[in-house]
Amino acid sequence: MFICADHKDRIRRIAERYDLSEKKAADKIKRIDRERKYYYESHTGLDWGSPLSHQILMNASRLGLEGTADVLEMIYRAG
Repeated sequence: MFICADHKDRIRRIAERYDLSEKKAADKIKRIDRERKYYYESHTGLDWGSPLSHQILMNASRLGLEGTADVLEMIYRAG
């Protein structure tokens, strides 16, 4: 499963959560994404950002945080 969001939404959310400027939030996102990409690709041999590497792809910007959580819960319960 891969949950993504629009870049502007991610920056805004991180800036608010950690009380950062937009620049620092963008830098934090870039660093964390780089770490996630390395970890995922080194453990799976798959491309981290490719939709072909994941069975489920959700965009939290379109669903909202609550909508994303609702879909995740529905998938979990369907098990």
